[in-house]
Amino acid sequence: SYEAFLDCIVKLSNTYQRNYYLLKTKKSYDFIKSRSNKKINDLLDIIRKQKNIVYMNDFNISSYDTIGLSDLTISGPESSALFESFYAGKKTICYDPFFQYKNSDSIENHIPNCKASTYREIKKLHDYWLNNINQSEFMDYLKEYVDGHFGMTCGKGKSISRLKNFLYNDCKL
Repeated sequence: SYEAFLDCIVKLSNTYQRNYYLLKTKKSYDFIKSRSNKKINDLLDIIRKQKNIVYMNDFNISSYDTIGLSDLTISGPESSALFESFYAGKKTICYDPFFQYKNSDSIENHIPNCKASTYREIKKLHDYWLNNINQSEFMDYLKEYVDGHFGMTCGKGKSISRLKNFLYNDCKL
């Protein structure tokens, strides 16, 4: 799944060479390289050399800040980045290349136009969110499909502080 995700990022960066892509990994580059197969290592090397991909770990920037800098977030299923991105009011795509979570109760299975399982679907959603939907239409989308999952309006300033409060006060383990 991680290999397919990295491959997707490389393909997007090659297809849309005028766009910048930010990659933030949970683990360090060295950690991933030391525990991954050759294909993943090769993809990471390609990513580090791509002119339009910025490996955010090199700048010690948090995932929250990376999401804040982005126009669009692409993440794996059930990732905290999905919740953080939606809550911050960002256009978000979940990439589940092997349909591992297609029947789960995950948030991405309940929100339209946010889940892809092939590169073709990712590309279609990428184009949809970046080229076809203006900010007003996106705010309407958030109200209709996303806000209800958080019990409040997403993307209305101080989102990260509100997310932390929401998780602390309203989520039970």
